[in-house]
Amino acid sequence: MKKHQVFSLFLASIGLAWATPALAQSEVEDEGLEVELAEAQEDRVTAWSFEARIRPRVEGRFNHRFGLDEEVLNYTFQPDEADQFTQQSRLGATVESDDLSGHFTLQHTGTWGEFGGNELTAPPVQIYEARLRYRPHEVAFVDVGRFELAYGDQRVLGSVGWSQVGRAWDGLRTGVRPHEQVAVDGFAARYSDGGAGFIEGDSYLFGVYGTVLEPVEDLIEEVDLYVLYDVANLDQQQGRDLAMVGTRLQASFADVDATAEGVVQYSWDCEGHGHCGDDGMSIFAFFADAEVGYSVADLRPFVGASVASGNDPETDRVEAYDQLYPTGHAWLGYMDIIGPRTNLVEGRLGAQSQLAPFNIQLAGHHFRRLQPQSEPVGTELNTKVFADLTEGLVLAVGGGVFFATRGFSSTDAAPEGVARWAFGQLVGSF
Repeated sequence: MKKHQVFSLFLASIGLAWATPALAQSEVEDEGLEVELAEAQEDRVTAWSFEARIRPRVEGRFNHRFGLDEEVLNYTFQPDEADQFTQQSRLGATVESDDLSGHFTLQHTGTWGEFGGNELTAPPVQIYEARLRYRPHEVAFVDVGRFELAYGDQRVLGSVGWSQVGRAWDGLRTGVRPHEQVAVDGFAARYSDGGAGFIEGDSYLFGVYGTVLEPVEDLIEEVDLYVLYDVANLDQQQGRDLAMVGTRLQASFADVDATAEGVVQYSWDCEGHGHCGDDGMSIFAFFADAEVGYSVADLRPFVGASVASGNDPETDRVEAYDQLYPTGHAWLGYMDIIGPRTNLVEGRLGAQSQLAPFNIQLAGHHFRRLQPQSEPVGTELNTKVFADLTEGLVLAVGGGVFFATRGFSSTDAAPEGVARWAFGQLVGSF
């Protein structure tokens, strides 16, 4: 063997002698890391849960325009006459693992008779919810993705549960729970994508919603305070820049319960936006609602009233209340004839009864317009009956009638006849 080969072998032997302990130590550390990861994986508990709901519904509407031309109606939010067979199907999944969780809801909505057919159209399937929640501490969490915004009685922010489509938002939400009786949520979410770029042409809602439970024991059950800022298409003529401050109170004493909610809307920068008028007028509007009920045995009669400001053309500002994103079906009559809450005074009287397996609801509403002059619009009478057929299966039937007065029309033409509405639905929850 040559000398340089012997020397190379000698160096390799020294290198191997030095490397062997290090390699051995590395293998031990890798084995230790694998053990730690395996133990951590064993400690991590992943829980899955699934839910499903199927809700077919049939509705019939008759004479909702009272024999008048559509262009003279002050309220045109429903078809004149229609029968609809609609369907909502939802499949949801939730996964939780330590401080991380996720929720996903797949939804299909459609009208019976439109599946395939001669047009061969595809059914509308969408991701209704898809959010990831990170909870770094038991008192705080962060949601990212698509989620519902539903607070209080949903007079301002609601998921529109009656609708087969519903309402969800894309964005960010964070929550803080410093005490079991205190909850504060903050959110920034988009409800319309203009497609032209980030923010440009888009519509967003920013807000903070706080709740305190039982601030006064045996009297005040809940107090809410919220601040909202709605931004819509600010780069366009019909843009909106609207702020809102509201509060809600829920109280009970003995057999009496009461709720009240009030909102003030304003805007400090309207110039150039069509929503604020041609001259860039400022916005100042308001809304208030109150209801009192009395529970006796299985019956709860109630009385309530609400007012939403209308725009006075004689003033130098816009005063028409913008209802934003409520679940309106629950508050302004089940027939949904009145539409968005604005320029309106409403009084209601009704009763609810729990007679197992039935839940019966009766309600009457009287409506008046505020502007351009105060005048009655009409009276609506509603009924709904829910029956628990078996566990997870609920049958609901109901209907309503609407007696319109001259304020329903923008001309001297008097409404004719009575509007009628009826529905029936099944809800299967699994």
